[in-house]
Amino acid sequence: MANIHQTLEAVRAYIGRPPTDRINKDDLFMMLLGRLNYYRQKLGLTDQNWLIAEAFLNVDENNNEYVINIADFSRPIKVEFYDPIVPYRNGPEIEIINLQNSDRYNVSPMNSFHYTGIDEHGNDGSYVANAIAFYGMPPNSIKARIIPRPSQAVEYKIYYEPISAQSPSFAEEPGLMTQFHDMLAVATALIALPRCGYNTEMFSQYQGILTMELTRLESVFDHFRMSRKHNDTRLRRPFRPGGSGWTR
Repeated sequence: MANIHQTLEAVRAYIGRPPTDRINKDDLFMMLLGRLNYYRQKLGLTDQNWLIAEAFLNVDENNNEYVINIADFSRPIKVEFYDPIVPYRNGPEIEIINLQNSDRYNVSPMNSFHYTGIDEHGNDGSYVANAIAFYGMPPNSIKARIIPRPSQAVEYKIYYEPISAQSPSFAEEPGLMTQFHDMLAVATALIALPRCGYNTEMFSQYQGILTMELTRLESVFDHFRMSRKHNDTRLRRPFRPGGSGWTR
């Protein structure tokens, strides 16, 4: 089985081993990761964009910006009002907006939540914000702005996509079935080819050979992908790890 280092050597061989001042190992590594993620997505072997985690955000009337202390936070999927007294009640949902559009949703702080009525336990005062905006760089510098500023304490449930995909090391296997390692190398080589500095004639020769080979290899890959009798290859509903399972 080829590891990342061996796959990168195969890429260099496919493009005629150009000098490292034109394209180096780090450049090839990033290109290979891009192709690897592409093929893993097609096979349904990655949980990125499918797994959903949950967290809670408590807000009060003193602030409208809060640091999101979630180590694996990538991007928000959905935010909804959460009532701990009636935890099975979902919503209302809070609209997630871009920060630059926050003025459109702003009203006076004293009217910052709209009333949602009285629950079956007779508890009133259940309020939800007009919108919420997330900004910053994941995973350690994310903030959430409640729009407009809260008029009372309330709790929200955040559904988010966790950071789960980690870059492999050179000694690890690519994370794709062995029979497709050659396809991964050819696909990476085709992307790297314009960086090699070849003249038009040599570029066209390499491009033609690589394109034909990739077409052949991807046809086998697509046949394998379409013939797999595994639920992961079909459209899936988001899954909440450690939660209630598949969402409805």
